[in-house]
Amino acid sequence: MKDYAKSMTILGDIAQGIFSFYGLDRWGEIESYVFKEKEFKRLHLQTSYRSTKQIMDLANRVLLNSNYDFPLVIPVNRPGDVPTIKKVESIGELYDEIVNSIRLFEEKGYKKIAILTASKQGAIDTYDQLMRRQITQMEVITEGHQALKEKIVIIPSYLVKGLEFDAVIIEDVSDETFKDETQHAKMLYMSITRAHHDLHLFYRGNISPLLEERDPSAPPKPRKSFADWLITDINDPYVEPQVEAVKRVKKEDMIRLFDDEEEEFVEEAFEDDRERYYDFHAWLKVWRRWAEMRKQLDEKS
Repeated sequence: MKDYAKSMTILGDIAQGIFSFYGLDRWGEIESYVFKEKEFKRLHLQTSYRSTKQIMDLANRVLLNSNYDFPLVIPVNRPGDVPTIKKVESIGELYDEIVNSIRLFEEKGYKKIAILTASKQGAIDTYDQLMRRQITQMEVITEGHQALKEKIVIIPSYLVKGLEFDAVIIEDVSDETFKDETQHAKMLYMSITRAHHDLHLFYRGNISPLLEERDPSAPPKPRKSFADWLITDINDPYVEPQVEAVKRVKKEDMIRLFDDEEEEFVEEAFEDDRERYYDFHAWLKVWRRWAEMRKQLDEKS
């Protein structure tokens, strides 16, 4: 782009980067490797015009609990109902409550209602259960290219990026579905912010820690692993990671170049934490960035 234009605008929302194996984790990646100093200007567009203040307050709670340095969203002063978060004891009770939410949203005259599930199979199962409960005018979306035609859309959370609805139902916000991890925080934040006016959330078991009440002035919680620290607090690689259980890199120089031997070493050294990410390619991306930052700092010192 720099070869063809004298100026350009790059837009994006880091908080909605829901796939760990591609995209950016920080704008500094572009600023450091693409542009020269004083060649760019970064602007934070923090005002949200889509959702009510109450919905955005909940979305900001997720960002605060994630420990990631996302800029918090400033909602326009459009009041609405406080999002409801309800615990259910059984799968049957869950679907009955979803039906109640749908009826309430229909009474309010909403034209577009979304039910967000954790998976493709979950969307299909929810569709079948709601059909048995005489819910009509609905469709299940399992592929990203499908057009939305019906009033009620049942869709996995990972497919709703860029979409918006009058009301949203998230059928599972338990700690099993949304763990205290950066990628889960991004997914939950993105799911919450699809709603214009109303938001209902359900869970069985324990609620996600990402939805816990937290004082914004309180210090960040320790990360659960060194792995998550690498993503959330990678600004200064010389800072000792604040984690609950620290894994030590015994031979730091081995992970600088990332040939086959180094990749095998990293995979072996962090085998216990590797399942926290969707695939090992995300691991390599994080480690390459970390090693490059260390190398640049060492060259300057």
